[in-house]
Amino acid sequence: MRNHFHLVLETPQPNLVAGMKWLLGAYTGRFNRRHKQFGHLFSGR
Repeated sequence: MRNHFHLVLETPQPNLVAGMKWLLGAYTGRFNRRHKQFGHLFSGR
């Protein structure tokens, strides 16, 4: 399946939500630019 990933992280501070928000936002932005798309990564695909 190409629509998900597994990631194991350990953080010294309880900021996992902020880190995941940044990671997914950065990935989505790069994916959309590379494929000339826009919007949420999995919306309507």
